[in-house]
Amino acid sequence: GRSLRERWAAVTFIPDVLDLIKRGPAVRRLAMDRAIESAWPRFEEHERAYRQTMEQRNAVLRRVRRREGNEDELDPWDWQLADTASLIIEARERLVERLAPLFRERVITLGSPHAAALTYAPSVVGESAAILALLQERRREDIERQTTGIGPHLDDLVVELDGRDARRSASQGEQRTLVLGFLLAQAALVAETRQEQPLLLLDDVLSELDRDRRMRLIATAREDTHKLLAGMGP
Repeated sequence: GRSLRERWAAVTFIPDVLDLIKRGPAVRRLAMDRAIESAWPRFEEHERAYRQTMEQRNAVLRRVRRREGNEDELDPWDWQLADTASLIIEARERLVERLAPLFRERVITLGSPHAAALTYAPSVVGESAAILALLQERRREDIERQTTGIGPHLDDLVVELDGRDARRSASQGEQRTLVLGFLLAQAALVAETRQEQPLLLLDDVLSELDRDRRMRLIATAREDTHKLLAGMGP
């Protein structure tokens, strides 16, 4: 049977999503991957395969470091990791390329006078063969550290406002607008890729916006979504 993501298109805002701007790269990697899964649900299989392969490779690195295994045991995991890494990188590149203009437009629509931008920042670039070569090149270092030191598990998504990193330069209100712009752009992308308008779930967000931005958000959301469900907080 199909997964829920394949059957239902939904984009969700919860207060913790504000961490997209404020916190470290792991939060933005997760946001990228959830956006990809919403637009292209089968991506989840590649994401799972990459995570499992990296866990297996790291386990071998630890065994080799303890002199309980041979370096040759890393070969099949290197090949598999390089293959799955290239698929993750390609999907994230495609996502940000499609999402960036939608994001820029929706931040403007929400009333921001500043130019917003999204940029994918991969930790490694290239096809599977290039990634494999890098994994093998830094194998000794990975054994010493007992962890895989390159790959999409170290990527980031850079969110900018007027050419400056929003994490350092945007106010809390501007960060909220950027996050909402990201979610609205994601909803628009889902509508494009799946030929169906998604459900947009906003929990406890309208109550913290001024009246003008609240109306802008509702109007913009209705263009790209099947239905807007918004909690107003306690």
